[in-house]
Amino acid sequence: MTSPDRAIVRDRRLDVVIAVLALLLSVGGLVRVMLAKQAFVAENPQNVLWIALALAAGGATFFANGFVALRGRTLLWAGYGTFAMLAAFNLQGLVNGSIVRAVPAAERGVLIYLVLGIGAGACQTFGKWLMVRVLGRVHRPTRRADLLATGLAVGLGFGLSEVLFIGGQVIAAGTPITGLGLIGIWERTAAVGFHVYSAGLIAIAIALGRWWPLVLVLVVHSLEDWLAGAVGAGVMHVPIVLLETIYTAATLLLWVLFRRAARALPE
Repeated sequence: MTSPDRAIVRDRRLDVVIAVLALLLSVGGLVRVMLAKQAFVAENPQNVLWIALALAAGGATFFANGFVALRGRTLLWAGYGTFAMLAAFNLQGLVNGSIVRAVPAAERGVLIYLVLGIGAGACQTFGKWLMVRVLGRVHRPTRRADLLATGLAVGLGFGLSEVLFIGGQVIAAGTPITGLGLIGIWERTAAVGFHVYSAGLIAIAIALGRWWPLVLVLVVHSLEDWLAGAVGAGVMHVPIVLLETIYTAATLLLWVLFRRAARALPE
């Protein structure tokens, strides 16, 4: 076996290891919560159904990319996205946790939630950027489809892992899902799509050495998290349907910009 062949085999093995670890961490965390809350899960099986539907609906947003087919390799690469999510959420806990501890809840106004939104947007954008860079360094893609796949796969893994994480939090809190939780599924679908196409734009930014896609992703993500935090805390009042419509519009914006930028990317 020649050296290039050995390198390819080594890199594929690394992909498998990353994917297995990602699966153990994301699914294992949910299973651990479900085992700890067995009685609640038995009484509220719709919570598990909600997670499954959110995963399916969110994952389906990947197919709208128009450039990359969902193949075994892409699914393996999604494991890097799980680690992007873990890195981002831990960093976000440190950054935003410090702000939350410094400012009492009664003193948190719109401006503080804007700062927290920027903190969340910056940490999550950095997590995706970091893992897209790592994946690019491992495989050094040269074809347009492969380069785009690094970003899209990281975004897919990030978004689906976040669904499992949030679903686990809901179960851990003992909050039953009423009906199918369609508003929540709508929100998660838009969120996964956002992660997929924001990471796709980040991959294009890295490939072309341009800053505008990164800045765009950071700004849109920060505004989304600002709205989510402020509305959740009752500082701002936005009807839930309007809020989800805004999130969906943001996802569609990134999708359109990704498609345009990907089409202009040299082969």
